[in-house]
Amino acid sequence: MEIFCFLLVSLIHFFSEWVINAADFLWNGPVLVSLLLGGGFILLIRSKFIPLLHFNHAFKLLKKNSNSSEGISSFESVSSHVGGIVGMGNISGVAIAIIMGGPGAIFWMWVTAFFGMITKFYTCSLAVMYRDKEEGQFVGGPMYVISKGLGKNWKFLAYLFCFFGLLGVSPIFQSNQIVEIINSVFLKNNVLYINQFISDFIIGICIHFNMIVKKNNQPEPSQEFDVMLCWLNNESAKPRAKYIIQHTSNEERAMIKEVVYKMDINSYDRLEGVADLNMNDIARVKIRTTHRLMIDSYRDNRNTGSIILIDEQTNETVAAGMIV
Repeated sequence: MEIFCFLLVSLIHFFSEWVINAADFLWNGPVLVSLLLGGGFILLIRSKFIPLLHFNHAFKLLKKNSNSSEGISSFESVSSHVGGIVGMGNISGVAIAIIMGGPGAIFWMWVTAFFGMITKFYTCSLAVMYRDKEEGQFVGGPMYVISKGLGKNWKFLAYLFCFFGLLGVSPIFQSNQIVEIINSVFLKNNVLYINQFISDFIIGICIHFNMIVKKNNQPEPSQEFDVMLCWLNNESAKPRAKYIIQHTSNEERAMIKEVVYKMDINSYDRLEGVADLNMNDIARVKIRTTHRLMIDSYRDNRNTGSIILIDEQTNETVAAGMIV
């Protein structure tokens, strides 16, 4: 067992060092900067400034409600894409860049974003050109561009992109930020066990399985709790119906066990014996989840005291609520 743990730690340490060295090589030298800025500049000149001259056309496409059974609308596509790429890395990354590089870092972020926009125009255009249709749905992306555009001899690059893309969409940056906060605030930069790497690894495992809280302010583990719910969907909510509940960063399957009462928004009377909920209805309901959640009342903690319900079939947010 000790040998296995030693080999596992050595492998993780080797991979970590390899990622760090690769990032240092790309960012601390002219390689990646030249490709980002130089590539964007060349594509801008070659396209005769098309990405900049047709902004109005792009915004007109966003206003079109052209979704169908075969796909989603332009606006839905942009919204899902922005929702997938904007996160903690964009917020914390900017702060770190300003601290390390000074206010001038903002200017270079603007320059990089400008030429990155040109590169994005080309990558999106190629994705549409080389997309495929599977089971009535359009699928595409860099993998398809490489496989269909460059030919079968370059297909190995598609596999490489998928592998590194898997690392890119993982919450590595967020986990690293949480570990650094724990090290600086709670451990005062002291090593928890053996060395810094093992210490960080242990903290990461704890973060994955637990919620870090103060000793005198612990949430309550519960599978069944009352929620003041606002129904946001055209389809009515019915007791015993099953949904996905989003609570902090956790997702579990859940059902509305019972509608305790519904609020009359005009008289503020409580209407009991209600069977279902309709659009914009506010009601107190009992929710049961498949696994226990670490909850607080919304009055005590807004983060652990709020939830949203998601339709399993459509992935639409159907309700939002406060735990009482």
